[in-house]
Amino acid sequence: MAAGLFSQGTQHFEVRSRLADLAMPVKIVAGAEDRVVPSRHFTGLPGPIALHVFPQTGHLPQMERRGEVAKLLRQLVR
Repeated sequence: MAAGLFSQGTQHFEVRSRLADLAMPVKIVAGAEDRVVPSRHFTGLPGPIALHVFPQTGHLPQMERRGEVAKLLRQLVR
């Protein structure tokens, strides 16, 4: 599956255009120092998308800032 989605190291699917169709709250969590998917990629997203960018955090905010990410998730599901 991964070989089909990321052949030659490049992502071959795009989800940005489908975000506006989602009927649930969406929060994107990103790291300001992410070199894989820079946080600038999340500007101008369609629909009611909430973005939280953690400073001094890389590609894995769910591991680097696990307590803070857990708090954001708890707030989202209330």
